[in-house]
Amino acid sequence: MGEGAIEAHTRARDLFQATEDRHGAAQAWNNLGSAVQRAGRVEEAVRAHGVALQIYREFEDWYRRGLALRNLALAHEDAHRPAEARAQAERLA
Repeated sequence: MGEGAIEAHTRARDLFQATEDRHGAAQAWNNLGSAVQRAGRVEEAVRAHGVALQIYREFEDWYRRGLALRNLALAHEDAHRPAEARAQAERLA
């Protein structure tokens, strides 16, 4: 998957943003976060999942908000920040 997935999700994000599709952009941000996390770029993953989370809040999309929170918690865990990972995971409850 790697760089090809990162490029595809980056392009999708850019297209959704260009067309002002905020919900689509949130999905692309979340997917991009997962792709960069798999590539070991955890700080980028934290940022991407955080952006997705903010947008999902705007739409009150609680299901996808939960997915973004879970992904954000996992990214913090990969970054060796257990306290932050736990804080994000507790927000799921």
